[in-house]
Formats: sequence, C-alpha cells, structure tokens
Amino acid sequence: MSAVFEFDPRAPDPATQELREKTAWTQAELNTAVFPEPVWAVPGILPVGLCFLAGRPKVGKSWLALQIAHAVGTGGQVFGERVKKGKALYLALEDSPRRLQERSRKQRIPSHANISYLMEWPAFYVEGGLTRLQDKVKENEYTLVIIDTLSRALGKTDQLDLAQMTEVLGSIQKDALWHDVTILAIDHHRKSNGSPASPIDDLLGSTGKSAVGDALLGLYKERGKQEVTLMITGRDLEEKELVLRWDGLTCSWQLVGEAGKVRENTGKALILRAIQELEGLGELATSTNIAKYVDRSQSYVAHLLADLLNDGEVIKTDKVGASQPYKVTHIQHKDHTTHK
Repeated sequence: MSAVFEFDPRAPDPATQELREKTAWTQAELNTAVFPEPVWAVPGILPVGLCFLAGRPKVGKSWLALQIAHAVGTGGQVFGERVKKGKALYLALEDSPRRLQERSRKQRIPSHANISYLMEWPAFYVEGGLTRLQDKVKENEYTLVIIDTLSRALGKTDQLDLAQMTEVLGSIQKDALWHDVTILAIDHHRKSNGSPASPIDDLLGSTGKSAVGDALLGLYKERGKQEVTLMITGRDLEEKELVLRWDGLTCSWQLVGEAGKVRENTGKALILRAIQELEGLGELATSTNIAKYVDRSQSYVAHLLADLLNDGEVIKTDKVGASQPYKVTHIQHKDHTTHK
C-alpha cells in the first residue's frame, strides 16, 4: 500500500517537518500525496509567497497596500473578497509616523487592527536585513508582510544583477512559502516603451525579480482618467484585469469591475448616447454615422450594436434608402446615463 503524505505547515511534528523538506519524490509518492489547499492573503489576488505590487510613481500603490493590510489586520474585505484575519507587518521605509497616522485615519483603520509598522530596516543584501526579516516572520507568524518599497529595502544592491536578485528574492520567496506568509513588495515600473502593459515585463530591474514572484500586480493609470487598471498574473493565478476607482471618502480603491466587462459596458453606453445625440442633431443614427461620431471603427460599433439589439436596448427603424438607422428604446432612453 502506498504511503499518503499530508502536510501541516504549522505542526511541529518531526515527521511533518521531514515531509516538508522532502525534495526527492517517486511517481508513486507524488500520485498519493495529499497537498493542502493554497493559502491566500486575499483570495484570487494575493497568494502565499513573494508578490509584487508595482506601478509608476504617485499612482496609489501605498494606499492599496495599506488597504490590504487593513483588511488582513481586521478580517475585512478587499474588492469584495473576504480576508481571513491575521497579523500584518508593514515596513514603511519611505514614510514618517505622522504620514502613516494621517493615512490610517483616512482609511479609518481601528486601533484593534493587528498591524505593526516599522520605518527603518537594514538593507537586505549588505546589512543583514534579509536574515532579520526571516527571523521576525518566524517568531511572529505574520500572515502578511508589506515591504514599501523594495528598492529602499534592497539598498545599494544592483537590481539589474540577475544573480543578486535571484539570490535575495529567491530566498525571500522560499521562506514565505515555508511559513505560509504573503510578502508583498511595493516596486516600480520602468518607463513605458510603447509596448502593451505587462506586470512581468514592466517591473523595474532584472528579469530575476519577476521570475521568482508568485504573483505580480501592476497598477496602471491613463492620463486624464479617474480609474486605474490592476493587472494580475502569477504562477497559480487566473490572469485578470480589474478596474478600480478612487473613493475619496474612505481613501481606498473600490472595484468597478473586471476590465473586459467595464470596457464593454462603457462602449455600449457610448453608442447609446451617440444614437440619442445624432437624433437630436437631426442626423441618421446609422452604424457609419455612429462610428464617425464616437471616433471608433465600424466593426467595433457593429459588434456593440448587435449586442444592444439582442438585449432590446436599441431597435432598427425604417430604412432611409439603403441606410439603416437605429433608435434607443424608450426604457433605455430614460434609464441610461452615458459618457462620451
């Protein structure tokens, strides 16, 4: 009868410890092994291990990180996902106590939230900060550790050095998995080179950084827009793009929806308003005129018009010659608020 291997990451049992250290397996052992379910700091977004949250300066990374610490320290929610209550350590290496106080008050973080803050930490590579972090995580059994920012924690380490990045961050990642803790490193994006946005390719420094990450989150903001896009990818993650909007009342990011659905809904609203405004100008709301009016391709407009027809939000009116105008139904005309 084949052995069944069960893992309990917190158990002090020597046999369990031995199994966790096991690095050589037969096929029979793998086939019968019983691995625990993945552990998450935020379900579907932040798994156990080394994670990166990166973006351009002043895009709102630290606010989002504090928001996540708030949820972990109180057992709250992040974007509608219930977070298991735990202990959070926030290495606020670029903040003062006054600034942290102001931000935590704006986010209304209660005094009982299980969050600890440290404003100073020795550099990971040259000052022993990595070993100290490993010891602190082991002693306190944190659920979440936020490093804000990774560049400040790395000190003078060359982030373009593949060997150094793999050594330092690989050690952090291995230790995080060992102790079932999420290490969230706040990092930066390099300047855009015109390529499509990518949380992997845009991460500043050597590819050795993104290679060891269990999850990579990229925060992107287009100039002139209120919303940001949070792109998420990782080893065992379903890739997703979330549209977030800043809530000035709670000083936190709120979920608008998944990017594809938000773009579709926004596009439909654009078409509906264009139809109404073209009618107001005395012009025919044909697919060609709508496309010109909203400055979109005719194929894009035709696709959305087909959906709107199926949903009963628009109807075809009598043709004028060879032209086919569209009209917004009465109910949708009253209820839709759209933005050009």
